[in-house]
Amino acid sequence: MGIVSVFETTASRALGGRAAGLADGATAVQVAQKVGQPTGSCIYFAVDFKATPEFTTGVYGSHAVVEAVRAAGACSRFWQTRAWSYGKHSAAAHIYQYDCGP
Repeated sequence: MGIVSVFETTASRALGGRAAGLADGATAVQVAQKVGQPTGSCIYFAVDFKATPEFTTGVYGSHAVVEAVRAAGACSRFWQTRAWSYGKHSAAAHIYQYDCGP
């Protein structure tokens, strides 16, 4: 038997947008550290309601993130940042962010 952690504030919190996600992510990390969760282990985030297929799912991240999520079949849209991609460009990327700031 294994133990996993799942973070949830309210059932429909996933509808709260970016600000809610950032706040929950920060809180989840603080709680995980407080209870001694091993570094590198997974924190699951609950979407605890009947989500509808009205929207597609996408991920933003490096080449490695895009490729891993694509291989897992977890998303249908991909936005790749140049940062941390080490010159690699995923053929799956729908958006490629060339500039990462000033």
